[in-house]
Amino acid sequence: MSATTDQHPVNAPSSPPEAQRVKVRKDIAGFEAATAHYPERAREAASFVFQFMNNRCNGSPALVAAVLKKLDAAAYENKENYIYQVTTGRYFKQATGAQAINALVEIADHLRRYDITASQAGKVPFNEKLSVWKDVRDYIDRKRARDAVCKFGAIEGATGTGKTAATKHYQLLNNHLTTVRFEAPSHPSLARFMCKLGACYNIAGTQRTNERILSIEENVNDTRCIIIENVQKLYNPKNGANQAVFSYLQELQDDTGCTIIMTWTPVFRKELTTGKDAGYFAQFVSRWGGMEDVLVLDRKPAKTDLRSIAEQFEIENFDACFPILKEWGSQAGPLRILYERCQKAKLLAGGKAPTVDHLEAVSTEPISFSKDDGTEEAAA
Repeated sequence: MSATTDQHPVNAPSSPPEAQRVKVRKDIAGFEAATAHYPERAREAASFVFQFMNNRCNGSPALVAAVLKKLDAAAYENKENYIYQVTTGRYFKQATGAQAINALVEIADHLRRYDITASQAGKVPFNEKLSVWKDVRDYIDRKRARDAVCKFGAIEGATGTGKTAATKHYQLLNNHLTTVRFEAPSHPSLARFMCKLGACYNIAGTQRTNERILSIEENVNDTRCIIIENVQKLYNPKNGANQAVFSYLQELQDDTGCTIIMTWTPVFRKELTTGKDAGYFAQFVSRWGGMEDVLVLDRKPAKTDLRSIAEQFEIENFDACFPILKEWGSQAGPLRILYERCQKAKLLAGGKAPTVDHLEAVSTEPISFSKDDGTEEAAA
């Protein structure tokens, strides 16, 4: 496909004939080096396209082009070469007009909307009106500010209070190379941990541990935010003050200035503050800004949250339903129970707006969390 002045810079070279079969295998540091000459808006848009290509399309420009064609066949016909050139630094070699940059920004916006929609397909949509989302969003934004003193952050929440869903949504909205998120490995192995962290930056899993350490350091800087879910799994009581993963995280943050957000369940607080290795963890407590600066999520949703959930499921007469919703929200795993039971009420209503009668009928049923209906994702 030839470059044209209305869509692309005139000096953009053509991609190789096999462009439809190639895969772009750069880590994030390599991508940033290749696109350092891009105008800022173009670089930000290209970074999202690059991440989408790697996370959703196995590094294939052709698959990204296929998604774009599906979204708008008339506007995005034959975009394989364009995606290849944009994600390999072959565009914007010289000054270019705003129209070419806007075209790339528009593509990134299309893919971002598609990414959000696809991630929620078959699930209850994420509710940005809930207080847990606002608390998590504001907390991470504060910790990752360039002038923040304490770049370590911690979020404590019991199962079913919404911390996992909120951090997933945060990463999804900030998926332009700066924010990564992953679940702590079930075994506190440094090699396994670094493999999962490296994968977030497109670092080859075949690298040796020492090589991966260097590659991660090349990809992490003071603009990066790393969210690690359920860090209590990284603690090995048998190792005492020799906690390899936690020590590595401290070193990584000191060396790079990145932001590291940890989440845990309430039982881990005791290990941090009064457990046998509390002396070791004191260095992290100070880096969080003290335990008082840990974001502790409410165990019970506020009335405004209950109203928002009721609106999400189109439940009629909130005032009449409030006592039932409040009771559901007072149990362990409140948001998960609320979403599970509201969805059951919605199904029981047969496509109509659920009423207090439907909620009362659901209240008599035992709670069972389905892994396939989307409530686990919506309220984790």
